[in-house]
Amino acid sequence: MLSACWQCIGGNQDINTADSVALNLPVITDKNMFLLPKALSGGDSFTIQGLIQDNPKMVTISLIGGIQAPDYGNIICKVDVEFSNGEENMTISQVTNGISEIVQQYSGTEVLNGSDVKIQFRARKDDMLHLYSSFSSFIGEIPLNLNINNAKYMSFGGDLKKITELKFEFV
Repeated sequence: MLSACWQCIGGNQDINTADSVALNLPVITDKNMFLLPKALSGGDSFTIQGLIQDNPKMVTISLIGGIQAPDYGNIICKVDVEFSNGEENMTISQVTNGISEIVQQYSGTEVLNGSDVKIQFRARKDDMLHLYSSFSSFIGEIPLNLNINNAKYMSFGGDLKKITELKFEFV
């Protein structure tokens, strides 16, 4: 199993580019958008952990298709977690060819632990995701309209202050 892990500590890192090769990679200007390290497939998983702002209202994590730029008309999976009156409510949606669809809704998902939020995604097959809260347990099974290997970008939004860990495990 191949894994990749980035500890996100904020700020820029010094990178010596004297010996590097120019690649034709997409340019991402959104600081909350990441290019996936490789195409996802059945058996792969990734975990996102971050710090949220005080009194959060919502955290959003999206897997987005696209080639040279994110294609918001094809969102493989969008997870919205709303925090209200001490409760967590999760809505899973997808956008296929510009048409948005709510796939699942969950209450009491326990993805929040103090100021930490942590969610794990596991691709069970190319067209099925399992979601886990790393602080509790299995959240649910999400059938996908688009194949998981179409995901090229991951974005974060809402009241997420900082990504502290982004870990990928590839089979």
